[in-house]
Amino acid sequence: MERKVLVAYVTMWGSTGKLVNALKEALVKKGVIVNMFDLTASDIGDVAKELVDSPVLVVGAPTVLSGMHPVGAYAALLVKTLRAPTKHAVMLTSHGWSGGAVRQLQSFLEGTKIEVLGVVDVKGPPKEAEYAKVLELAEKIVEKLG
Repeated sequence: MERKVLVAYVTMWGSTGKLVNALKEALVKKGVIVNMFDLTASDIGDVAKELVDSPVLVVGAPTVLSGMHPVGAYAALLVKTLRAPTKHAVMLTSHGWSGGAVRQLQSFLEGTKIEVLGVVDVKGPPKEAEYAKVLELAEKIVEKLG
């Protein structure tokens, strides 16, 4: 398989988008192909096609009413429904009052063989500490891709 990553994301106030873009930049600098899908503007069929040969999936979705943004949840369910050969996942999320997106994604991935490499869950806009965690996740992804 190619050294590539599928990033499926949705952002509401920009925080999740900032995390996703920081991860993309870090991966591209390391020679990884990153296929980005803004779930509000992408055809879900294109996302499904890309899932077939992407060993790593990055889900970016903020918390909405104690769960994942509905569009992000739809993409996560697609992974389970298609039984994609994806081996690893990363979650990037943000919230205003309380989280919940991470818990919901974990429940969606139950019963799959996908290893979650890490999560960055930020309250409000990301700060330096969260960006450092994103860079650590980029390193883990590169390591898994070989």
